[in-house]
Amino acid sequence: MKNSGEFKIILGSTLFSLIPVCVLYGNELSIQGLLFGRLFIACLILYLADRNRSKLLKIPLKTFLKLTCWSLLMLGAMVFYFLAIEFSNMSISSTLLGTQPLIIILLAALMLKEKISKQTILAGVITLVGVMLVTGISDLFTYRYFLGEMFAIISAILLSLNFVIQKKYFNQFNGHELVFYQCLFQLPFLLPFLFFSPGKFGISSFASILILGVVCTVFSYTLIYNGIKKVSAQKIGVLQSVEYVIPILIGFLFYNEKQNLFGFVGMLLIIGACIMVGFQKNATIHSDI
Repeated sequence: MKNSGEFKIILGSTLFSLIPVCVLYGNELSIQGLLFGRLFIACLILYLADRNRSKLLKIPLKTFLKLTCWSLLMLGAMVFYFLAIEFSNMSISSTLLGTQPLIIILLAALMLKEKISKQTILAGVITLVGVMLVTGISDLFTYRYFLGEMFAIISAILLSLNFVIQKKYFNQFNGHELVFYQCLFQLPFLLPFLFFSPGKFGISSFASILILGVVCTVFSYTLIYNGIKKVSAQKIGVLQSVEYVIPILIGFLFYNEKQNLFGFVGMLLIIGACIMVGFQKNATIHSDI
């Protein structure tokens, strides 16, 4: 199916966009508690769903070390993402994460030697402007949320590296396997932190962990990682930007949340940027398997 990779990334990113809601809803637990629960649920489901589960851990040592380092990148990205939400606010963290398309474009040129098109660069800039309009930037240029802003920028860089490195080194794995490895190899590093301020476990936190693990991890990242295999790396960040549009549309349509004209213009810009790169020809990909 033509453009199936682009469609999978957009659909996976739509599911990923539920993460901030789950983090706020499950605030009884600590950040490390939410992260560990999310990864444990995802690991368990992926392992039980794999018919060839006995072969999942039979990988060469060199590949194991690469997968571990790659998994730690994602762990760092998620930790800083959750911290950005906690130390700033949703608007600021989302706006700064909107720099991800431009960061990925830069990394695609440097690490994958992709020929970056002017159309992709323009789409990346349009996406960032759209995100800024959607989320609002009234507090962005003050020192009030400086720490949260730094966390959001670090998260954007680590997330960008995660996708580009997958493209460069792990094309031999399918999305299901990649999500399993990434979740499994993060768990031992999170386990010790559960003994420090674990928080309280209740119905709302359990529901948050379940949604984070099943919807925002298993389904979301399996779709995204399978989609990434079929598209140029430079497109990934722009296609993922739908995660800023979906929550606002849901709030507007189903919860009577108000949205100003700038917000609607921003959403149109993001959707336009996705369409712009979605039908663009994929660049030559240099992978190192």
